[in-house]
Amino acid sequence: MKKFNSMLLVLTIFIIFSSTIHSEEIEMIKSAKMKLEAAGGELTINKFFAGNEICVEIIDETGKKLLEMHGIGTQEKLFSLRGKATGLAVADVTGDGVEEVLASAFYGPASALYVFKFDEAGKKFAPIKFADSDDAYLHREYMVSDLPATDGTDMRIDDELNLIARGKIFPSSAEESVKTGEYHFKFIDEVFKLIEIKELK
Repeated sequence: MKKFNSMLLVLTIFIIFSSTIHSEEIEMIKSAKMKLEAAGGELTINKFFAGNEICVEIIDETGKKLLEMHGIGTQEKLFSLRGKATGLAVADVTGDGVEEVLASAFYGPASALYVFKFDEAGKKFAPIKFADSDDAYLHREYMVSDLPATDGTDMRIDDELNLIARGKIFPSSAEESVKTGEYHFKFIDEVFKLIEIKELK
């Protein structure tokens, strides 16, 4: 009996210790809710730190994870959605009448904005690709800004559903200097396609 009680005590201490470590490792940044009947009803979106990484998860009402993405960045970062700064949002930015999940982070040299769309066939969320090249292998899973702004204006979504990233425009010749510009993306053929680069004066 003493042996059983000792084992029970050790197990209890282990569970408490494990849960304490888990709670210290996970730091919630922001949560949001969305309703999507195709995904089973109400969903919970969590953006959190796990260790030194920013992660995003989307969970249905039964607890099933429809998205689990680790390491989107190392620091919290804001973007601007129709003039409002946020780091996590639910909005239709593809124009199809179905909301997507948007999350941003700073990952070192630059900032990233992810747009997660529900795939009915796979019953999961996945990042929409950003295409600034004809080569599909060079498409990214996020929009990037290499001129970060703390107020989120370096990555923004306007009323016409253009996703705009402020960034450097590199010259084609050594005689020219690097300029500041905006890269405009639009949802076309299931990707966010680069439609325009505007130089900022």
